[in-house]
Amino acid sequence: LEEILHTSLNDKERKDLKLTADDMDMDIAWISVETGDLKEAKRLAEEKLEKNTATASWKKGDLVNRANTILGRVALREGDMEKAKIYLQRSSETTGSPVLNSFGPSYVLAKELLKEGEKKAVLDYLDSIALFWIQPSDRTAKEKRALMKKWKKIIESGGVPDGPAWR
Repeated sequence: LEEILHTSLNDKERKDLKLTADDMDMDIAWISVETGDLKEAKRLAEEKLEKNTATASWKKGDLVNRANTILGRVALREGDMEKAKIYLQRSSETTGSPVLNSFGPSYVLAKELLKEGEKKAVLDYLDSIALFWIQPSDRTAKEKRALMKKWKKIIESGGVPDGPAWR
C-alpha cells in the first residue's frame, strides 16, 4: 500500500489532492496499527519523527502528535503500558498547529489507556493538550473549556468520554 501510494501519485497530483508524503505515511501507519502490522506502523512513525525537520513548520505539530499517538498504540498492543503512557504524553508536547488548535488531537490512544485503567495518564494528557487547544483568543475557548471539564469529570468517575474525537 505504501509503495502504491508513493509511486502512483506525482508531486502535482499529491498537491492537487492536498496529500503529502507525511500525511500518507501517517495514514498508512494508522492503518497498519489497525491491521496488526505493528512493525510497519512503528517504522513509519519513527521515521517521520526522525525526519520531521523537513516537514513544513505549520504541520510539525500534527506530525509530532500523530506519530507519537501511533507509537503509543503500538506499545500498548505490545503490552508495554509504561511506553504507551510516555508516547501519550509526548503526543501532547507540541505547540499545536492550525488543525490541532481548531479541532484538537485524536483521543484514540487516551481512550485505549482509559480502558486499561490509566486515568492519571489521560488526565495529565488533557491538561497538556489544553495548552495549545484552548487559546484565550479562540472564540470557542469557553466551549472547549466546558468540554474538557465534562471529559475530566467522566474520567474521574471511571468512565470513558464518547464523541467523534474519542473514536
